[in-house]
Order: sequence, then structure tokens, then C-alpha cells
Amino acid sequence: MSALTREGAPSQPALSNLASAALDGGDGPLWVPSALVSALPASVGAALARHEGLVLLPDEESVTAAVLKWCPNERLRKAVFHRMHSVATGANLGTLAELLDARLDLARELGFASHTQMALAYGRVAGSEGEVTSFLSLVEDSTRDKLDAELLEMAAAKRSGRLGFGGGSSALGGWDVPFLTGALKASRWQVDSREISQYLELESALAGLS
Repeated sequence: MSALTREGAPSQPALSNLASAALDGGDGPLWVPSALVSALPASVGAALARHEGLVLLPDEESVTAAVLKWCPNERLRKAVFHRMHSVATGANLGTLAELLDARLDLARELGFASHTQMALAYGRVAGSEGEVTSFLSLVEDSTRDKLDAELLEMAAAKRSGRLGFGGGSSALGGWDVPFLTGALKASRWQVDSREISQYLELESALAGLS
């Protein structure tokens, strides 16, 4: 029995099949054992549909981001990460190509060689494509060492197993970065950002302004 299914609400699944089932190419609903999402902030968890010990994870950015940041089980995070980067990808490629062609046609009709030149001509800070490239190179050069150091720290923390990982590999994956970033900050500064984030939700922020 698969731990992650896309057809209706299944019976209690086997966790060992979670990651592989997430990559089966289906596009229906994702049901996971409720224990795997128990670390989610209450405001997120309370909004999820539940059935016989399972929780439905919708394809919504807010839910995906919360799972990647808060859930310690690597199989779950990896499953959600791959699903986030694969939903309707094939169907969207044709539309994206049409949009690129349309904005290039518009730029040429207005006398520009590319959409980038047109965008830069209308009140942008940079005056040319070369300036944009130079700025991006400057940013990369000034942050690369810091980024590499942080990635090494994350990889070491994952290998040590001291941050509550629930199984998985020792290699650092893209699905690990949000979780490890939060976990390392919490460990270093003794601050649980879930306690802070509850005051930064839209409803709380609006209430504070009233």
C-alpha cells in the first residue's frame, strides 16, 4: 500500500513508500499520515482536510512552504518538493513559449531588439543589459563564500542527525534547505520562529493595525 496516494482518501499507508509514490506522475490529491505534519504551525494544520488519520496536502504555495520549513521527515519534504517542481510542467511549456514569443513580438513592434531592452528603456534603474549582468555578477561574487559556508554548515548538521531528522539520506537536497535554515537559527538563537510567525499572519497583522 502506498504511503502517498492521489485517488480519494486511502486507508493508513506504509511510510516506506512515501517518496516513490510522490514521483509517480499523478496529479490528484496527496494524502499523508497525520503524524508527518504534526510539526506544522497550528494555523496551517487546522486548515487541512483530514480523514481516518490522514491529511490532505493541497498544491498551494503556503502549504508547500510550511511543509518544507517545519516537517522533519525527509521523505515527506522530498515528495512535496518534487511535486512542487513538476505539477503541470509539461502542460505549461507550450503556454510559456507562447508568452515569450508574444512579448518578443511586442518589443520588436516598438523598435527594440529584445524584451529586455524594452523593459530597461522604461524607467528601470539599470540602463543596459550589460549593467544588469555586471550587477548580478557583483552580487554573486560578494555572497558566494557566505553561501558556500552556510551550505557546508547545513550538510554537516544533517549528517550529525542532531536537528530532528526523521530518516533519509546524508546528502543535502533542495528540500532540506528551508528546514535546516529554520532549525539552525532556532538552535543558535534559541528562538522558535513558529512563536513569532503567529503574530505575522495576515489576520494578526491587520488586527494590530486597527
